[in-house]
Amino acid sequence: MKNEYSILKKGSSKLNIPTVYEMDEKNNVLILSYIIGENLCDIVNREDTSKSEKQRLMKLLARWFYDFHKFFKKDGVFFIHGDPTLRNFILTDKMWGVDFEETRPGKTVEDISGVCASILTTDPMFTSEKFELCNVFIDSYTELAPGRITSINDEIAYALLQKIQWRPDEEEVLRKYSKRIREKGLK
Repeated sequence: MKNEYSILKKGSSKLNIPTVYEMDEKNNVLILSYIIGENLCDIVNREDTSKSEKQRLMKLLARWFYDFHKFFKKDGVFFIHGDPTLRNFILTDKMWGVDFEETRPGKTVEDISGVCASILTTDPMFTSEKFELCNVFIDSYTELAPGRITSINDEIAYALLQKIQWRPDEEEVLRKYSKRIREKGLK
């Protein structure tokens, strides 16, 4: 909780993240501003969301991560969100990030590959559209931060394998696509 409080306190005036009003350590509670919007996962997976809108959202998400990584870089070390699932983003007139309890020093590619794993594994899973959205997201981030992302296919493959611990019933399909992405990429 202290980690999340620190991130929110430092970043809320500069980034699209909630404002923290209070921390109650005794009850392990943070009081945050409420963001009225729609969960990004729901928007991306709705059938009535157009392809162009989904691509626009991937570009907004890439910008959000670029801004977050840039803001929380210290002495050449990046801090990463650490839980980069689509469910941790809310769309209003802009993209908002939430849930920073797993924020830590790390490689930016961990966040980018984690988002891709989230995109690919939300229902419906592993569609051609989902692969395309990953490419739009990666290309948009790479355009903002050239040279920062390396070994993306291996990292996405690994992120998919990490999901097995929460989704054991889908282990076979997660392993299959992890291997495919490691060998052939997101094509």
